[in-house]
Amino acid sequence: MNTRKCRLSVMLLVAIMLAGLPLASTKTLAATPAAAATKTIKVGVICWTGFGLGADFWKGVQLAAQIANNKGGLAVGNDKYHVELILGDSKLNSATGKTAAEKLVYQDKVNFILGDETSQAWLPVTEQNKVIMIAGGPLPYLHSADNNYTFQGTEITSQTPVTFSWLTKHDPSVKAVVISGPDDQIGHAIAGSFSESAKKFNLKVADIVYYPRETADFSPTAAKIKATTADAYVSVGAGPESIALLFKALHEINYTAKKWNPQGGPEAGLLMSVVGPAPIEGLIGGLNAISSDSPPPVSKEFKDAYIAKYGKWDYPETLFANTWYMLQAGIQKAQSIDPDKIAAALHTGLSFENLEGPAMVVPRPDLGNPKKATDLAVGLGIMQVKNGKIVQIDSISTKEAFAVLKQFFNWP
Repeated sequence: MNTRKCRLSVMLLVAIMLAGLPLASTKTLAATPAAAATKTIKVGVICWTGFGLGADFWKGVQLAAQIANNKGGLAVGNDKYHVELILGDSKLNSATGKTAAEKLVYQDKVNFILGDETSQAWLPVTEQNKVIMIAGGPLPYLHSADNNYTFQGTEITSQTPVTFSWLTKHDPSVKAVVISGPDDQIGHAIAGSFSESAKKFNLKVADIVYYPRETADFSPTAAKIKATTADAYVSVGAGPESIALLFKALHEINYTAKKWNPQGGPEAGLLMSVVGPAPIEGLIGGLNAISSDSPPPVSKEFKDAYIAKYGKWDYPETLFANTWYMLQAGIQKAQSIDPDKIAAALHTGLSFENLEGPAMVVPRPDLGNPKKATDLAVGLGIMQVKNGKIVQIDSISTKEAFAVLKQFFNWP
């Protein structure tokens, strides 16, 4: 757990990638197929398995592929396809990710690639070879109107505005927020992004309090946050342990401002596992479907399979595993593995279920692409920690989420 990062801390690493790391390694995984699968779909996965989010990406996609294969494979027309995964470890480095993509496309002959934030380096490879690429991250180049086979398959760009909208609507007493995050390029970028989101919903940002990423004693940081007299506190840009320890430090100095989490993660259950329930009491924010008391079928299937395989639900980050569910939905809608037919199915604004909730592929007119749906809007729950328990208090549909995003991004 000490390597797992907050889901948004990885999204801006692409801006500070270093060149010259070792070439990408690859690994093939063939989940046990049922006898009915007579054909094979090869899916490349490009991620950094040495980083917590990347490790959970690879683990989650493996489990999702195993679920499909245990059903006899993906049903496409009259055929059943066994899913074969081939890993290319990017080291979260552009040059290494490109090397991985070239091997996957030219040597391994993959049909599709699921990827991380290094995708800008290898997007020309997938586009030119008509390989469907579904990556994760708030990366504008994924939504260029010039792309034909490229998509963003996580709710990174949609959850925060949607949750901020709900919070401000249902608690108008909050007029000012204080934000904290690690004092590095990633932390500044993410905290700045959250600050802009807050301002769009007419919230004053009282302060952004930074701390060294390796901080162990959060007492000074907690004192600075309390001194702002903001109405609510938002913590972003650090791993779950840092966030939990900061909540603990605030609790120890009797900080009484409201606690907001404008994301679906890190999970409140994970935070409580670090510092206990008392420091997290009252926390309110997003709740992913897979963490609800009654997960919908797709989430329940994944969660049950995870517990059966690993013994317990230890709050893995499922964000990037959702790239698989977008790909699967496109294949099933097209009833074909032809990339043009799959792309066309996704571009029309396909609705489907992923691990976080009901999802819909949406266009990005604010990024110059008003016709092709390439991004993801996701419905989610709203939770609050009450008496040491996570309680779902509301839910937001994809239609409602889309309406918020339309206003937030000034879509016509």
